Amino acid sequence: LRDRIVKRLTELSRVDQTGMPQEREGSLFFTRRLAEENQASIYMRPPRHEVEGGAWLQPGDVRLIDARKLSNDANASVSIAAISHNADLLVYGERHGGADEETIHFYDVPKRADIDDELPLARYGGFGLTADQKTLFYSKTLSDGTGAVFQHTVGTGADKDTEIFGG
Repeated sequence: LRDRIVKRLTELSRVDQTGMPQEREGSLFFTRRLAEENQASIYMRPPRHEVEGGAWLQPGDVRLIDARKLSNDANASVSIAAISHNADLLVYGERHGGADEETIHFYDVPKRADIDDELPLARYGGFGLTADQKTLFYSKTLSDGTGAVFQHTVGTGADKDTEIFGG
């Protein structure tokens, strides 16, 4: 009987969970963890499209970043760091094993592909992407425990980033 109760309680507690969406140009970006998954992935719901006759078509949700494919032990998690105003660029964090540190990646939404650019493993704070998608401002914790704000040019190495405040 105990095993059946535990099994049923587990079934009831394992439900889909969807994070708060962020809207850009009619598209919604959000995280979602399906009941059978350990970690959430990043999704986009494209805008509605009007079709002939005035009917609306709602395209299905698109899984952009699949957390299941980032580690062999299903222990990688992802988060949305920034989204460009025109919805073409997604900046996201990738963590492993519940660590505080994460690697920051850049994703070309229309091409459905990562851009050859990343910020190395560190403890990052806030992010701000400029309207032209060329500059990312971010904060991170330095090795001495203090914080600093940096300016990153998208598409260039993080070693070229400029410290703006702190340190």
